[in-house]
Amino acid sequence: MKCKLAVAVVALFSVGAQAQTLLYSLCYSETQASRQIRFPNGALGASHKDQLAMLRSCSKSDLYSVSFADGSRTLLFSDEGMDLEFWPFGPVLGRDKIYGAGILREWHSAPVPGVYAEPPTLYELSLDGSRRLRELIRLQVAHPEVALNQQGTRAAIRSSDGKDSIFIYELPSWKLLRTWELSKTIAAHCPDCTLISYGWLADGKRLFYNVTVVGDGDDSGDQPGIFAVSEDGRDLGAVQPGKVELDGYVHPNFVEQKLLAQLRDGAYLFEDSAAKKGGPNGKLETFLVISPTNGKKQKVFRPKHGLGTWVSPSGRYLAYIENRQLADYRTEQHLWAIDLESGAEKELFVQPPPEPPSSPRPNVSLRVIGWIGNN
Repeated sequence: MKCKLAVAVVALFSVGAQAQTLLYSLCYSETQASRQIRFPNGALGASHKDQLAMLRSCSKSDLYSVSFADGSRTLLFSDEGMDLEFWPFGPVLGRDKIYGAGILREWHSAPVPGVYAEPPTLYELSLDGSRRLRELIRLQVAHPEVALNQQGTRAAIRSSDGKDSIFIYELPSWKLLRTWELSKTIAAHCPDCTLISYGWLADGKRLFYNVTVVGDGDDSGDQPGIFAVSEDGRDLGAVQPGKVELDGYVHPNFVEQKLLAQLRDGAYLFEDSAAKKGGPNGKLETFLVISPTNGKKQKVFRPKHGLGTWVSPSGRYLAYIENRQLADYRTEQHLWAIDLESGAEKELFVQPPPEPPSSPRPNVSLRVIGWIGNN
């Protein structure tokens, strides 16, 4: 199987030497009309190859790199024509590896003729020019949430079992070390809260998570916010990144911060909101804040278009997707990046809005993977 996968990888180049480079993927999914054009006879009378293709959620997934410096982009990988349907999702490991989920489907003539599919599997895709896809572990779902620590020694995967179970793996062996239920810790702080996001703190030994109240809830026992746990699931209490400090603005008590990352120097990178002094508290503006832990002054940014959580390893760059509504109420996706040292923002890519069902062209959806290397 691995030989078949390696041969099918196309247009793969080494990107390790590039600086300030972001990876993103495009998923092409058939509209009703494009599917009829591609498979005019449906499943009846279709070739074995077409029967395999008809089962894909993405007719193909393309992986690109784009330079923050000049906007140039390069196709690195495509699963078009492969028996493996591959969804790259990151995060990026160092300069030359990313992760993705895949389902391998093959036609077998025996014991019963038909399509056979392996369970969803986590793969490591090398970006060093070797054209390698390495099978790692079986997955519970095809699109898991994976978080790597900055040291590249641990991975956390959140399950979708309703308990927010966290699986901790040792890298690079992907040996399962332990499993625990984050939902129990969340309930101790905020019974009516739901998990928004999670990640590793800078030491690579602790995780943080953001929670918020969903619905009316019982305010008396709810403490939404940011909390930390050890890698073995021990509750470490609240994380206090601070609040946005900006002249002319006030910070209402009901506003909740969202921690995006803790940078290598220990500073917290988080989203926060504040209202102008003298104005209504409900009229909030969103800010991006870097709050050092050594007493130095905060860096505060007011992004023009939105926020995201794709932070480069050094903490200098952040990428996000702006969902821009057009006059016809369709949504156009814009990929932006911000230099957190200068505050400069650049638009790196624009994905047109979805096609209608009658369109002969497939729909294309955008997904950010992460930043390459140590920039």
